[in-house]
Amino acid sequence: MRKKIELLSFLYFSMCIHAQIGFNTPNPKANIHIDLLKNNPTSGDNFSEKQTSDDVSIKTINGNAALGIGNINPQRSLDITGPGQNNPSSVIPAIRIKDGNQQKGYVLTSLDDSGDAVWAPYKLDYIRGKRGNGLDIPFKSIDGYANTGSYITLPPGDWFVTAYTLLIRDGGGGIAPIIGNAIWIRTSFSDSKCGTNFGDCKITNDIEAGGPTLISGLLPINTVDMALLSGSLIIHNTSDKPKTYYYIAGQTKASTDLSTGSFLGVMFKPVKVATVGGGWAENIIHATRAGSLIESN
Repeated sequence: MRKKIELLSFLYFSMCIHAQIGFNTPNPKANIHIDLLKNNPTSGDNFSEKQTSDDVSIKTINGNAALGIGNINPQRSLDITGPGQNNPSSVIPAIRIKDGNQQKGYVLTSLDDSGDAVWAPYKLDYIRGKRGNGLDIPFKSIDGYANTGSYITLPPGDWFVTAYTLLIRDGGGGIAPIIGNAIWIRTSFSDSKCGTNFGDCKITNDIEAGGPTLISGLLPINTVDMALLSGSLIIHNTSDKPKTYYYIAGQTKASTDLSTGSFLGVMFKPVKVATVGGGWAENIIHATRAGSLIESN
């Protein structure tokens, strides 16, 4: 018993003095260094990846424990260098976690904010916006944007946002002089709850600058008198909480001002584009979480 106590005391004081313990190696490079195949250099720091591929190491990083498997210098709480490191042409898994839910194509998914995770099917984050009352836009060229009342609330992160908006003419009747005219309508998003007067709203700076910042479309006057405006853009919510983006419309360009109800001496009901961004069944704003942006060469 006395010998066992003396041996344990010796190991304890050795750890306190040297702060490194080696198993199967006289040349430890971590607080605890295990060389399973006993193939590490007996001195120096010149270790090859092949020599350390069978090693297990434990050290501290900023006061926290770090476990290395297949390496002697872990940089994370768990740092694994798998067998594929020395054979990059082959797919050799470095980890195996069997929780009963594992299946081909599943991803490790967080259950909650505690860090618990399980294997689960990949799910795409999808958010649908809310439709507002819409905005009537006079059939004429207008500077500035106004709030349609529709919006979408996005959590922190990068989002691929798509909008479909019905454009429908109201007024003018079917009189021949106005046929063939058209209006170009621009829409986008504001991160402030702006007003319904044109000029009240500004486009948010959270939209990806290198891509489109507008979703625009043309409404011609013809026998159909309807068109569908659609497009997508990327919004970066860089804040630490969900943020609401309001759907705005305006900055129009019309071939002719038909909002007065008079054209070429002909009188008619003033023309407008009715309830833009409102409750039409075709209207929707939705978003999916965007992955890493890769620019084409």
